[in-house]
Amino acid sequence: MALRKTDISPSKLEYYYDTHPTHEDLMGDSLPQVTLFTYLLEVLKWLYHKEGWMVAGNFNHYHEEIENSENLIVPDIALFKGIEIAADEQLRLSSWDMRGGKRQCPPLVLEVSSGSTYSGDINPDKKPRSYGLIGVKEYFSYDPNEPQVYPKRVGKRLLGWRYGASKQPETILPDERGWLWSEELESWLGEDGAYLRLYDRNGEMRPTEAEAEQAAKEAAWAKLRELGIDPEQL
Repeated sequence: MALRKTDISPSKLEYYYDTHPTHEDLMGDSLPQVTLFTYLLEVLKWLYHKEGWMVAGNFNHYHEEIENSENLIVPDIALFKGIEIAADEQLRLSSWDMRGGKRQCPPLVLEVSSGSTYSGDINPDKKPRSYGLIGVKEYFSYDPNEPQVYPKRVGKRLLGWRYGASKQPETILPDERGWLWSEELESWLGEDGAYLRLYDRNGEMRPTEAEAEQAAKEAAWAKLRELGIDPEQL
């Protein structure tokens, strides 16, 4: 998604877009965008379920450094890693206000690009710059579309930036596989057509909860077969 530009005065309707659609919302999302968005939420929620960290989709984020009338930006996915948010509070949240130092910035955000929004996702003067200014530590953007909507000069689907003390975006360079390492996720991110996959340090793919349960079931069945027991007969 692109920066949400509004003409609503913050003094009158400070949280207007917490309950009303923006122009970008009304444009809608592509099927590849929705599919990958849903998949990544499932992977990240399962990856961090034991720690209780929150993974949020399409939260309104408010910060003084965002240059529109509401100081508003809306990442597709934000990881609230290391930020203590009680489970009951998570259910009530629809936005995250960092103005005046009220709240800590989520350390990682991710955008799933569509044909109508990709330019803001990858233009160095737009989201890569804005996310650094508000305190994000890592930002990734992915193009799941076929054909790709990123310009040919980009040459790939996955882009990533890391931010140091200067808060300026520093490009994350790929390894020989074309994967990018995320310090915040402690994972490799790798292109897979319409999907962006996460892998651990050993190259094992990070699963969703359903995938993890299926893998555990298959391992248990394999163990029974080793003991001469047919799991289908149980």
